Amino acid sequence: MHPLIERVTGALGLSPEIAEQAVGLILKFVREQGPDGPAASLLGAIPGAEGLIGSAGEEAAESGGGGLMGGLMGAVSAFTGGSGGGALELGQKLMGLDLNMDQARGVADETLSYAREQAGDGVVDQVIEGIPGLKHLL
Repeated sequence: MHPLIERVTGALGLSPEIAEQAVGLILKFVREQGPDGPAASLLGAIPGAEGLIGSAGEEAAESGGGGLMGGLMGAVSAFTGGSGGGALELGQKLMGLDLNMDQARGVADETLSYAREQAGDGVVDQVIEGIPGLKHLL
């Protein structure tokens, strides 16, 4: 099992499958939304990042956004003028894995902590600063 997945399952009590999908969604989000140079550096520093991204799966990516949480995220997005829409969409996708807000935040925290160990604080900070709305959700 990937060390990051072991870390997430140990800290949050998630199944390895859910942990892989959640971490994969976060890393995919970094690849797609992060500033090119820092995002590539961060992903390059995490062994097996592309495999984890592949484990995100389209079913997980498309299952978020409905129900009460989808409405709440939409209201927050409207209230903030739409800033952070990508970060809010990530939150919806994580909720689509049946994670509650604390679990979703926990996966993000563990992933960023691991990324800091692998890529360094500077790279991770550049990625966070380069994604609108992300800093406010962490």
